[in-house]
Amino acid sequence: MSNNLRDEMPQTAAFIDSLRLAFGRLDIDQQIRKGLKGEPTFWAEENGRTIGTKPVDGSVISSADMVLEGVKRAPR
Repeated sequence: MSNNLRDEMPQTAAFIDSLRLAFGRLDIDQQIRKGLKGEPTFWAEENGRTIGTKPVDGSVISSADMVLEGVKRAPR
């Protein structure tokens, strides 16, 4: 994410950072890139800004409903 998007979508940026720590930067960034290219693998909305591709089947989960406790940190 660019610094501008980090400023506009701080909760999304923090959530992505936590996913990168838990699952590894390469895997998470790959899913984000797919979402940016039109695949429904990543979509976020915050402060009136959207990024990625929203799933058409309605399988949207709020980050407020997610908990990443007990997830082992991926090797760096």
